[in-house]
Amino acid sequence: MIISKAALDDIQSLVTLWLEFMEYHYERDEYYNIRNDAVDYHIKFLKSVIDKDGWSILLANEGDNIIGYSVAKIENYPPVFSRENFGFIQELAVKADYRSKGIGEILLNEQYKWFRLKNISQVELHVAIKNSTAESFWKSKGFTPVYTTYIKNIQAH
Repeated sequence: MIISKAALDDIQSLVTLWLEFMEYHYERDEYYNIRNDAVDYHIKFLKSVIDKDGWSILLANEGDNIIGYSVAKIENYPPVFSRENFGFIQELAVKADYRSKGIGEILLNEQYKWFRLKNISQVELHVAIKNSTAESFWKSKGFTPVYTTYIKNIQAH
């Protein structure tokens, strides 16, 4: 397995894995129902950030096959906080057949290296409440919950 920085010609394979990632979440919670044009939007998004400063998109490759990926970025705290910025892991996904083999941890450790090069000392992420696998993974890597986001649909019935 090789970890590499994503390139433009990797986007289609990356989006295929992203769709698996989104389906996995949708199976657990309908909140993750994506739009019909989600793939087009995600391709456009990836093209806009793939070489942008402050973003890191890493791939785990086995031969020509992308088996995992991670999208991370640098964010700024509001100016009222003593810490200026933090690393944010936007996505980390591993193909179903390759889960529980240490690939997620390898991708995470590579993102840590990138964050350290950017002088980032704190990393944050969001975990879907109904994704107990992800919750266990992140807790096992030393992450602790800080807040919970609540949602409510208020459409009239």
